[in-house]
Amino acid sequence: MAVNQDVPMSAFTVRMSTATKERLEQAAASLQQSLEVVLSEAIESYLEIYDGQIAQIEEGLADLDAGRVHTQAEMQDLVREFERQAANNPTR
Repeated sequence: MAVNQDVPMSAFTVRMSTATKERLEQAAASLQQSLEVVLSEAIESYLEIYDGQIAQIEEGLADLDAGRVHTQAEMQDLVREFERQAANNPTR
């Protein structure tokens, strides 16, 4: 992901362990990118994962509120069925 020059940018200071900083510097060097670009991409990636997790949690809560839930026994039966199917269809 390249830094988009048309997007407003901000700068801030972050504290991290020396070991983490060294790992980031190594990643930047191996990618032939600046440390700033690698950090920006890492933060963007983290936020995408975080946003996805929050969306899944909210979806699950909406399912709960709407009564779209399964009992533990139903889930155990489903797992047993998956295991039975897997045992009958072994992969190479």
